[in-house]
Amino acid sequence: MSIFFILFFIGSLSLNVVLVWYIIKLLTKLFFIQENMEGLISLNQNFGDHLKELNELEMYYGDETLNGLLKHSKYVAEQIDVFAEILSGLDVAEDAEEQPEEEEQE
Repeated sequence: MSIFFILFFIGSLSLNVVLVWYIIKLLTKLFFIQENMEGLISLNQNFGDHLKELNELEMYYGDETLNGLLKHSKYVAEQIDVFAEILSGLDVAEDAEEQPEEEEQE
């Protein structure tokens, strides 16, 4: 009977070591992604500012191809913002704050 407990203890210990190693590996990747998200957000902000400047130029008002390109670029920039919010975890905190306000308005 004690051999069973010893084998169970060794198996449990081995499984815990593997799980701790896996969690550390996942957290390392998550922190890497989080650090790089700041650069992506900054790049996207600069891109959005450039799009606003380009959209305000008078020479592009008549060109449908460039107008379509600007709309598509704005859409891509918005999707990157949504993706960044999801990955940064800000979306969950903001949703929790917005839900009571939305319920009060209804």
